[in-house]
Amino acid sequence: MYFDLVKGSAEIRKLEKHEQPPSELLLLADPSEDQISSYIKQSKIFIAEVDSHVVGVCAISETSTSNYEIQNIAVAESAQGHGIGTQLLQRAIAYVQSLNAETLITCTADTSAGQQYLYQKVGFHADAIDKDYFIRQYTHPIYENGTQCRDRVIMRMNFKKISH
Repeated sequence: MYFDLVKGSAEIRKLEKHEQPPSELLLLADPSEDQISSYIKQSKIFIAEVDSHVVGVCAISETSTSNYEIQNIAVAESAQGHGIGTQLLQRAIAYVQSLNAETLITCTADTSAGQQYLYQKVGFHADAIDKDYFIRQYTHPIYENGTQCRDRVIMRMNFKKISH
C-alpha cells in the first residue's frame, strides 16, 4: 500500500478497548503468535495511523512496580523510514513517564542493528545480553538480515535519578 508520508505525519493514539490489535504488524516484530498472546492482553497498545490506515503498533506492559517493557513495536514495511518508529517510541516513553516509572526496557535481537540504533537515538542504552534467547524461546530458527537470531539485547532507559 502506498502512503504519501512526510516525517512525523502519523497520528499516534491508544487503541480503544473495542479495537483489535493489528496482528499482522505485531507479527513483524515477533513471529510467534504464542509469544504475542502471552503479553498482548495486559499491554497498553498504541497505534500509528496515516490516512486512517494503521501503519505502526507499540505494546507496553508493566513488568513490576514502576518498571515497564516495550513488548512489541513494529512499523509496516511500506511506512518505514519516515520517523513513525521514533514517534511510537516517544509516545511510549511519555506514557511510562506519566506513570512515574523508574525504568523502561525494550529487547531486540542481536542481529537488529537498525532497531538498536533507533533505541539508542531516543535514549535507551544496552544493559544486558540474554545468550541464546531466540534458540530457547522459539521452536523454529528466526533469521534477520541473513543471520540467525541467537541472543537478545536488553536495552534500558532509566527515569529516576539516584540521589547522593
